[in-house]
Amino acid sequence: MNSKLFLALGAAIALAACDPGSSSLLGDSVDGAPDRRADSLAGERTAREDCYEVAVEREVDPRDEKKIAGTAIGAVVGGAIGHEIDDSDFATAAGAAAGAYGGRVAQDRFQEGRTETVTEIRCDEID
Repeated sequence: MNSKLFLALGAAIALAACDPGSSSLLGDSVDGAPDRRADSLAGERTAREDCYEVAVEREVDPRDEKKIAGTAIGAVVGGAIGHEIDDSDFATAAGAAAGAYGGRVAQDRFQEGRTETVTEIRCDEID
């Protein structure tokens, strides 16, 4: 007798836990996009769709848009090299300025052509 009670209680809890507003039975997929299968089952769509995956390359946004890292590293390295060449403050400052410019240009070139490949799903209607 107890097993039937627990079975009924479990079924009641399972039914109460279901949120009918977010169920995939109503046409929403897990990510919130409309589920095409639910639309076709409901009779709203008359045309069929042929869906397929396509690999697409997209340009990646740079992590450091202002190129601060390249500028700072270039300035430190350039200043150290300028100081080694001549022990004056002018040589150190000139080396830092040249290194900062070089570091900024190097980071710009490094970030310029970076891409990532993502998979998109595309659908064509079939009449």
